[in-house]
Amino acid sequence: MLLPALKTCIDKEEQALNLPRGKEFMEEIRELDAARDESYRALQLYVELAAHKRAAEVKAAADEVEKR
Repeated sequence: MLLPALKTCIDKEEQALNLPRGKEFMEEIRELDAARDESYRALQLYVELAAHKRAAEVKAAADEVEKR
């Protein structure tokens, strides 16, 4: 027989490893997270592109965004 504390730890680990897949809002959170990542990458690419523009004000704006 396992010690009660050890059994509790094993049971909790089993619960943590086998979380229910139907958690409320999980699919929506995954979709929003993916959209955020995609938007951030698009912004990075746009700033990189702006850094190569001829207009000095566009380059300056890109440099300012890049600093942050």
